[in-house]
Amino acid sequence: MNRKYLLVSAVVLMAALLFSGIVFAEGEDPSAPPAADTTSGTETESAMMPVESAADSGPDVVLDETPVDEPPADLEPVLEDAQTAAPEPAEDIEVEAGNAESAVLEEVPAAVDVENAAEPILADTEGIALDMASQESANLISNGDPYWWVGKTKYMVVFNIGDCPAGTAGSTCWADLNPINFALNKIETGLLPTNRKLYIVGGTPFNDNITINSSATYKDLLNGFLGVADGLGNYPVLTGNITLSGMANGFTISDMTITGTFSIKSSKGTVVVKNVKVKSATGSGIVIGDETAGVYTRHVGNVTLSDVTASQNFLHGVEIYTTGAVTINASDFNLNGGDGLRMNTLGGTIKLEDISAIGNQGTNANIQKFQKTLTIKNAVLNSSVTGSGLYAENNNNTNSKASIIMDTVIANLNNTYGLWLNTNGDLNLTNVEANDSVNNSGMYLEHVYG
Repeated sequence: MNRKYLLVSAVVLMAALLFSGIVFAEGEDPSAPPAADTTSGTETESAMMPVESAADSGPDVVLDETPVDEPPADLEPVLEDAQTAAPEPAEDIEVEAGNAESAVLEEVPAAVDVENAAEPILADTEGIALDMASQESANLISNGDPYWWVGKTKYMVVFNIGDCPAGTAGSTCWADLNPINFALNKIETGLLPTNRKLYIVGGTPFNDNITINSSATYKDLLNGFLGVADGLGNYPVLTGNITLSGMANGFTISDMTITGTFSIKSSKGTVVVKNVKVKSATGSGIVIGDETAGVYTRHVGNVTLSDVTASQNFLHGVEIYTTGAVTINASDFNLNGGDGLRMNTLGGTIKLEDISAIGNQGTNANIQKFQKTLTIKNAVLNSSVTGSGLYAENNNNTNSKASIIMDTVIANLNNTYGLWLNTNGDLNLTNVEANDSVNNSGMYLEHVYG
């Protein structure tokens, strides 16, 4: 009898829950009107729902069917599209409600899109981005010099075969004491990087003389050597010359130190040199284009130098012979055996900003045959040993109206002139200082009229 009574009571209670808009707690007066509520209906119902104990609730009542440790439904497509399964989340990790989506996404390793990557992406042999905090990743990075991508397959050359990732030796990883040249020879067999770039990892110094010329089938299609820091933050150091010729697609070299000469000749396309230190004991530091006995073979394209140090070279710091525009910023050309910066250009503007060319044996900045505007800002051109601080001449070209714009330029204590300027265009000099030249005046102006 008691069981029947309890069963009937349970049915009545469930019916009341289904058909009543309001549930009253035990002992509450049903006749008393509820307090006014201005919140939405959903929030009101949730707030007024009584919390029942396990003993009081019926066996068929389910409060929530969704497990709390599963991701929100709107993240499931992201997880399905990932190339590898997400790792199991650590236990007892609290996530703020507003950051739940981003927290789940961070657990999913991102597949590497090597074809569209603008910057080096550090990844394993399957194309999965490395966790930079792990020792395993640090070891892999320090052992992968150099490396390149063909599609989503990563190839690398290491110094020791034991440094190859498991299962890759002889197939996608090789060992050689001259790994950069070995990598280039592999590329020449047809393993051309999809993005045309070779990544060179710091760590063990390289002793390679690297030469690429137009006789190559694939190597001359490369357009960049990009330095990458190893697991300890060391960028590559190369002892040797890098000599390029016949490059058809421009070239970028970045983030490395070269004890030797970087040169690119008989080529076309934009040349970019970024965050590079170069010092040659036998020649100039950087040579773009060519000059032999007064005969110029100019590079066809623009040239950009940024964060470059070309100091203490046997000959010139930097030589640029081009038909395009030249942009140089945040760079130093000091204490070289010839000129600090030596240029002979046709056709493009020249912009120099935040540079120093100090204490060179020849002229600190020697700029000839410029055809368009020459702009120099925030430059120190002091203490040339046998030449001038700045020598800039338009070659008496009456057909060119190339202007010279200078702002905040210091050219003191030079041997001949502080500033030697020749042009048929306008002169606009602001905050310019040229004092204490040893053998001639501080400034010489030759304004040619057609």
